[in-house]
Amino acid sequence: MKIYHWHPDTYEYLGTSEARIDPLETAKTRETVYMIPAHATPDQPPQTGANQAARRINNDAWEVVDDYRGQEYWDKDTGEKITITALGVIIPIGNPTQAPPLGMFDPKWYETAWVETAIVFQGTKVTTKADVDQITSQLIIALGEAKAKTEKLMAGSDPCPIWDTFIAARAVILQEGDEYIIANSLT
Repeated sequence: MKIYHWHPDTYEYLGTSEARIDPLETAKTRETVYMIPAHATPDQPPQTGANQAARRINNDAWEVVDDYRGQEYWDKDTGEKITITALGVIIPIGNPTQAPPLGMFDPKWYETAWVETAIVFQGTKVTTKADVDQITSQLIIALGEAKAKTEKLMAGSDPCPIWDTFIAARAVILQEGDEYIIANSLT
């Protein structure tokens, strides 16, 4: 006699085996009696399709449930990756199966695409005017402020092209920062 096994924790159908004959009960009753171990039944589970599994209910019957374990989706409000690990769980409606683009700050799914909801200046998330000012200062330092100052000191009252180039580039950086602050109403 064929018996059908289920997992003791998830109750999902695992496979079949042949039941063993119980020699003592068979001798007593003079009829063939089979031993059925725990988490097994002679009841055949239903057929399942793609993304489905058979699961035992209360050791009484089988049911067909969704099986998307291992599939990933992203939370539409946070961009957090979620992997389905349990039977019966489906991807919630409206949550995408593609990840937000790398480097996107505070992504949210809007209809058919990810949108960035954070305010980003020069590739960095900002929330205040001070954040933009700090980035602007770092850009000016990276531009070569120290070297330009040294060259200007060495030139004295003579023309200094390095200093002049630095001052022009610095003005552009400061203007971009100020315009960004105003455009995004940062305080």
